[in-house]
Amino acid sequence: MPLWHVIRGGLDWLLYDVFPAPDAAPLTTPRTCDPGPGTLNVTGAAIAIAGGKLVIDADTLAWKGVSSVGRFDPDAGLAIMTDCGATVGNILGFTFTSTSTANADASGYTRHRKDIGNVYKVVGPTAVTVGTWSTGKHVSVLRGANGAHFVRNGKLVWVNDDQANHANNYATIGSYNCTADIESFGALSLPANGYADWAADFSTITDSKTNPANLTAFNCDADCHINTTFTHENTKYVLISARYTDSNNRIYWNATTAGGLVVTEFYLGTPNILLNDAAVFSDGVAAEVDMILEGSAISIYVDNVLKLSDTLGDPTTTTGGLAENTLATNDIVLSTHPYPALGIATDRVIVPQTTDTFTHTADFLAYIRNVTLPAAGSTEYFFRITGSDEITLQLASDGSLALLDNATSKITAVGGTVSNTNDVALICEGANAEIFVAGTSAGSTATIAVTTGTAGKRLDAQTGVCDAIELWPRDVTSILPSELT
Repeated sequence: MPLWHVIRGGLDWLLYDVFPAPDAAPLTTPRTCDPGPGTLNVTGAAIAIAGGKLVIDADTLAWKGVSSVGRFDPDAGLAIMTDCGATVGNILGFTFTSTSTANADASGYTRHRKDIGNVYKVVGPTAVTVGTWSTGKHVSVLRGANGAHFVRNGKLVWVNDDQANHANNYATIGSYNCTADIESFGALSLPANGYADWAADFSTITDSKTNPANLTAFNCDADCHINTTFTHENTKYVLISARYTDSNNRIYWNATTAGGLVVTEFYLGTPNILLNDAAVFSDGVAAEVDMILEGSAISIYVDNVLKLSDTLGDPTTTTGGLAENTLATNDIVLSTHPYPALGIATDRVIVPQTTDTFTHTADFLAYIRNVTLPAAGSTEYFFRITGSDEITLQLASDGSLALLDNATSKITAVGGTVSNTNDVALICEGANAEIFVAGTSAGSTATIAVTTGTAGKRLDAQTGVCDAIELWPRDVTSILPSELT
């Protein structure tokens, strides 16, 4: 973070400009923010300050705008805010870029973008059309080294989980042949201002290892999620320990030389075997194992199927782990994450199984990450359960989908719409609902009758699975300062 901070209106801003004093084009660059702190580089001659606004004129087919001189680290909760008035023309973007220039389209992954035809997009590695562009306060909040939240006028419009954020971030407004009135522009750390919900969440990677040698230590919290992929080899083993002090004090799972799965809790040299399943892994077949530890609870999933849910006899608060293996071809990839670490999320279920339940706000964003379609029938997710009322999202074996309002179909899409490994998102606000598949809208409705209820569940006997379902609130005004809503 830059060294300069200024308290304005009770907030500790890192960058803040409300453009109060008239100044004719071209603006002097760099410009000192008013009331501050911060300094802006100005790109383009047709930018002025008038009527308490930064006025960007659509003078040429070239990028123009402003960008912070100071850089910011990609800390969780780092936010950029742009209060945008009238716009006319082609492309306008508000983002963190990797250089202090006003090119909002070249390197910004946290971008609110007005596109040609007044289309509103949020941009990470994938550009997602989320509606029609409108005036108001556009806020992007980094989730840390990876991912971002997109908020407009206090409503969460999208959550990105697959972008790698820049090491150096510059707050930027960029325009391409678009006239725009900007009423205020700023950057601040939400956690540093007391909004702790925006601190690090489950997107945080505590540690990662690729092809770790035998006896490689790694970092993980005592409460953690450890994801491991590898290809099993007969007569060889993979053993991953958490809460590791030494061989006599740890919790581990072992993909055995005979293809079995053994889960053991060792405390003061005494083993407590929690699972001994003789036939789980096959020679030459890739496998994925998820270990989740929270207090005395432990869960183990193999290829998104629950193998163990149990209570530890002697839970410890020891951090750190150890990776062991005797593979001839070591293709292990391991990552560790804090758990549950919800951040602003209402709930999250890793690898939801049949009958697993969750909670959400009445208006919500639900992300079903990395789906695998069922071999037959449909995988079903229920939302807004109130008595006998509910809405149901069905993902069918042929890649078709449907959203049901009780028994009435409101959104349908043909076979092939959904493919394995896609993310599927459902956004509901009142009677309005829209489904996105891999960032592309698959249909919408404005006639949902079931508009209350905060309970959800997965309920089916099919083989369809996903890596996780995430539930996010639509309205985030209560966890943001009013200056950002």
